[in-house]
Formats: sequence, C-alpha cells, structure tokens
Amino acid sequence: MYADDVKLYTEMKSINDVLCFQSISNSVYSWSVNWQLLISSKKCNIVSIGKANINSFKYQYYLGHEHIITSASMSDLGVLIDSSLHFSDHITNITDKAHQRACLIHRCFSSKDRSMLVKAYITYV
Repeated sequence: MYADDVKLYTEMKSINDVLCFQSISNSVYSWSVNWQLLISSKKCNIVSIGKANINSFKYQYYLGHEHIITSASMSDLGVLIDSSLHFSDHITNITDKAHQRACLIHRCFSSKDRSMLVKAYITYV
C-alpha cells in the first residue's frame, strides 16, 4: 500500500529553508514507514514555483535514501502545472487528446452520418 497525494509546500528564501524542508520531508518519510504507508519516491518530484530558482541552491532532496528528482512541471490531480503556474502545457495535452479521439472516431465509424458522428464526438471527446 502507498500513501496517496502527499504534498509538501514551503517558501524558500535561504539555504536554512532548504534544510528545514529536507527535515520535514524526513519526518514525513519516518511517519510513513512507522504507519506502513510507503511513499513511492519514483512518483515524487520537486518543482520550484515562482521567480526565485531553487536550483541555485544546488541541493539534492531525498525521501529516505532515494533521490527526489527536480522537474519543470508536475501533474497534480490531473492538472499539469509548470514552474511559472502557466497552464499552456495542460491545455496542449487536453487538446491533443481531444484531436486524437476525434480522428479515431472519424476513422472507426464506417457511416459518415453527421448526427451520429456528432453524438460520438460529444460522448467521447
């Protein structure tokens, strides 16, 4: 079993904030081990949001003994969020999926009856 949707947020202005965040991460990891709710480190990532770049601290974060990767964006409850809080990547993903489904409907339906294709589009896209 794994704990689901665990998030840690903090404002980082100095290296002390970075060390405090790692300490909190260690505490959460210890709690998860004690309660046998393991956190999958492969699904964890660090995203720096805002103008200040946390990569300038050159700090490696860990969950237990596993390294947590730093990424430019992450998915949170199905919404893709980038470090600038722009949703253009999320919107692009949604429109790409919609276009793929629309093309699939057009290819798979032998009938080209407009009303049937519109119903399929509304249902599946």
